[in-house]
Amino acid sequence: MSAGDSTRPGPVFDRAMRRVAEGDLTAFCEWLQVDLEGPTQILSGSFSAATLYADLLVRVNPRQLIHVEYIRSPAPDMAVRMIGYRAQIMRYHPNLQVSQYAIVLGEGRVRSADDPENGFQLGLRTIYLRECDPELFLTVPGLAPLAVLARGDQATRARSLASAVNLIQSQPGPQQSQLLEAAAVLATIRLDGPTIDVIRRESGMSVESIADFYSETEVGRELLNRGLEQGLELSAQMIAALLRDRFGDQPQIAEITDRLVHGPDPASAARAITRAETLSELLAEM
Repeated sequence: MSAGDSTRPGPVFDRAMRRVAEGDLTAFCEWLQVDLEGPTQILSGSFSAATLYADLLVRVNPRQLIHVEYIRSPAPDMAVRMIGYRAQIMRYHPNLQVSQYAIVLGEGRVRSADDPENGFQLGLRTIYLRECDPELFLTVPGLAPLAVLARGDQATRARSLASAVNLIQSQPGPQQSQLLEAAAVLATIRLDGPTIDVIRRESGMSVESIADFYSETEVGRELLNRGLEQGLELSAQMIAALLRDRFGDQPQIAEITDRLVHGPDPASAARAITRAETLSELLAEM
């Protein structure tokens, strides 16, 4: 901090204020008009630095950004994490409005972080795909992979996946293979392996087109065969690519790839990667 910078207190002032606050916590809280109930506890204010990677951050007009996170099943602190994202986004993109969206792919609900009594409202919009009409997605090829996660029972979702695949295949283009892969991967959240295999065969989708993404079905056997035929080096390349696609290009990727490749069951790596919400969650399963 420069000598003329008065925007931050600096360590010496921090220590002075800490002595004031902690010396008579009751008086300090009364000054802040905070009611103390029961025993009080001063907690550590030290927080380890966290690197955040937004799933989607788009400047939609000269004044506004949208931030979107895709969540299979929300963690209890999801809304709090969104506050952290908002703070970082506002820091890097000052003077721009930020609209935040959480899209829940599977089960669970996002707990609100709003505190109306104290005038705080995050403004987070949460979308639960399980509550959406699948027909909404089956009219636009680019959204078709989401249909399998929309409202309905298992039979309805199987039909939705089949319809989505047919729609995507009817619209040739450079993104067709990516959309088919996305549909196959998302389907594993709601449908079992044999059902997906039946739809894949009936639609003519090749195993090779999606072998890098999930490992519960014939696709998984293809993944294993590739590793056996071409060696661990190719398996490592595939797993590293999955990790980067799922979690971004983070420093731990090389170490985690090595652990997955040389683990007791490397063929299950793709399944573990697609199931985990964060790298920490993946490491906990390893």
